[in-house]
Amino acid sequence: MGASGWSYRTPFQVDIRQALQDVRWSVYRSDDFLRGDELGPGAPLTEAEWLDAYADEDGDFDEVELDSWRGMRIVPTDPDTAAQSQPYSGTHSILDITNGVSATPQPFTVSALTDDQLLGLFGTITPTGEQVAAATWDICEHRERWYGAYVVSFDAGKPTEIHFMGFSGD
Repeated sequence: MGASGWSYRTPFQVDIRQALQDVRWSVYRSDDFLRGDELGPGAPLTEAEWLDAYADEDGDFDEVELDSWRGMRIVPTDPDTAAQSQPYSGTHSILDITNGVSATPQPFTVSALTDDQLLGLFGTITPTGEQVAAATWDICEHRERWYGAYVVSFDAGKPTEIHFMGFSGD
């Protein structure tokens, strides 16, 4: 399937971590993310039955397939369990950002662009919401898949929104 780009904006608040969690909960509640086949082949089996059915004659099995089967048995009850239920395919949304906010780009986190990156993209370190929205996919080029970015946008010199964006999913 490949990765999917995602982008969200929310009113500014000083606590970026809380803003991230608020957006993740909003996406989870809206059901606006890719869901895997929750009742795929083998779902009703116990793990021992799955291993018996899917292991080869030597008892070997594909760890990725087993982990995917384990994930499909998780009934999502929050943003984190929604991401856990799809360990390899991801949700193709901000729900895949399970490790919060980091100071530098890290897997499964969002991090701010550097001042140099902001200046290169916008010519200022205080871009407007319209500038950020227009440059979303250019911003994403500063991150790898499963890494997210955030940018605070401004109006009349005051922070107004936080924009989260990235690519995730497989």
